[in-house]
Amino acid sequence: MSGLPQQQRACYAEWKGMRGQGLHADHHPLVLLLFRKARYFLIAMETKGVGAPIESTEIETLSARWVDYLRLLLIVAVFVVCTVIKFTR
Repeated sequence: MSGLPQQQRACYAEWKGMRGQGLHADHHPLVLLLFRKARYFLIAMETKGVGAPIESTEIETLSARWVDYLRLLLIVAVFVVCTVIKFTR
């Protein structure tokens, strides 16, 4: 039990408390479904970094320069030359 995260321990303690208050067997699937959905929601929030102590990073947008277009033209030209050589033999 000590290996569980704090939120899961709290949910488990709450479930044990509800069980002692006369929770019937036909309510278990609903409770388990709610716990499962809460766990998925918790994982999604942790993935997005909600509550993180640091600022989130942003993606830097880069633009193409003339050198990039020149390199692309060179690659396409080499491909065309190789294709022409292969199929003209």
